[in-house]
Amino acid sequence: MDEPKKHQVSLRGASAKEISRDALLERVSQERELRNYTRRATAAALFIQVQFFV
Repeated sequence: MDEPKKHQVSLRGASAKEISRDALLERVSQERELRNYTRRATAAALFIQVQFFV
């Protein structure tokens, strides 16, 4: 009987063979959180600059 094919999820070169699915999802979540934080910080900095120069 054929074994079911495993879907590989990758993130910047880390294949599912090298990292567990839970660890990969945690890493994805952390990177998403960092991007969101960076986006908010950039927006805040721009807001402050605009308020300062008006």
